[in-house]
Amino acid sequence: MIRKKEIKMKIQYNQKIDYLIAKFTYRKYLGAVDEKEWRAVYHEKIPPKTQSQEFMLRIKKALSFIKSENCQFNFSSIMTIYKIVLKEQHAIFHQKKLENYIQNIQRMNKNQIFQAYIQIVQLQLFAKYNCEMAILLFNLLKIKSNQIPIVFYPKDVKEINQAIYKEYPEGLIIALIVQNAHKTMEQNKWHPLIPKDEIIEHLFQLRPKLYEQFGVTGIGIYGSYARGEENEYSDLDIFINVIDVKKEDIYNKKKIFVFLTEKLGLNVDGKCDDIEFKFGQLRVDMQRDLIKIY
Repeated sequence: MIRKKEIKMKIQYNQKIDYLIAKFTYRKYLGAVDEKEWRAVYHEKIPPKTQSQEFMLRIKKALSFIKSENCQFNFSSIMTIYKIVLKEQHAIFHQKKLENYIQNIQRMNKNQIFQAYIQIVQLQLFAKYNCEMAILLFNLLKIKSNQIPIVFYPKDVKEINQAIYKEYPEGLIIALIVQNAHKTMEQNKWHPLIPKDEIIEHLFQLRPKLYEQFGVTGIGIYGSYARGEENEYSDLDIFINVIDVKKEDIYNKKKIFVFLTEKLGLNVDGKCDDIEFKFGQLRVDMQRDLIKIY
């Protein structure tokens, strides 16, 4: 049992980010069929049902240790993190390379923090879960520098790692990591809590303009607002249907989301389907929670 005292972060951030880090860090993550189930596992209300869910809980435990006063960017803490990730299995790693890596990173300033990720992928320091450890150690340095940790999304990780393996210019690799990090910043946008009823009323008021400008014929809400779990960081997840002529405009979906973000006062994201509210292409929880506005 790890005894730890959480450090007091000067910067506050959306705690959903910790959940997303725990969920997406696993390199073999294949996607969630039911987001509600995954959240229940994360909050330990139900036991994990899959290897990915079980791994998510190990990353959650590793993050808890990283945030503690006991954890620093040193050999002992890194070994503790690795053993959590391995689930107390025998840790196989290149000790001399790891010691050199730690010394090298410790000499760098916080503006060179990207090297913490890049060098682990380059050197293959850990025999198992090397990529996952790269994500965790990068975020260890972020947290100890009092910066918001970053969610590394699986598709982006694949692109970033391929760029590292192919020895692309470092500036390009860093740009790919920064591009991925912008998604976390979107998750951390604070806004005054807007009641769901108020949002629905605004959507009805905007109905004529949405049709006239973007060809929107139907809107539904899913996600945190549909589940009644919204907070000051929640974005609005919407499902939209448009007339056929607008389906040819590849930028129409983005235009709709930008328009609604400006009008509603919170970030809007979601899906646009060719057939009105075609449930077959939605996750189980989207189908279950979707609230059709019109």
